[in-house]
Amino acid sequence: MKLRNNCNGSALSFTILALLVLSIMVGIVATIAQTNIKQASTQENGLQAYYAARSGIELAFGALWITDTGDEATGKTLLKALRDGEEYGTQAVDFGEAGIAEVAISYERSSKEEKVSIVSEGSYLDITRDVTLDVYFEVDDDTGKSILKDMIWSN
Repeated sequence: MKLRNNCNGSALSFTILALLVLSIMVGIVATIAQTNIKQASTQENGLQAYYAARSGIELAFGALWITDTGDEATGKTLLKALRDGEEYGTQAVDFGEAGIAEVAISYERSSKEEKVSIVSEGSYLDITRDVTLDVYFEVDDDTGKSILKDMIWSN
């Protein structure tokens, strides 16, 4: 009796199996790539929102010393206005395509120390980030001027 090894059709089944495994691997790689692209986009938008918030704070911080008339002797700075009891509601700063910042400023004074808190919420597309800057001043007894003492950033 002669044994015959019948391998007809095995090449086709092996090829189909190899294509199936290859298709699954390509699908997994495509899914991972798509997830990484989405994650990178979300991270980039978050950074853009953070920088919009940070820019809003830096504008408000600069306004503490800039006078409304441009003349230090006759003009009123934001710090003087806060010291005089003026309150500022939330102000929106639009940076165009770079995002929007909602900035709020508060003022506290205790004996020789002043604290100005600047809170900014930056938004870009559908992402928001919050940044806070607390600025501490020491008040000079002789001149009554505020001397910058410390700045603390937080998110």
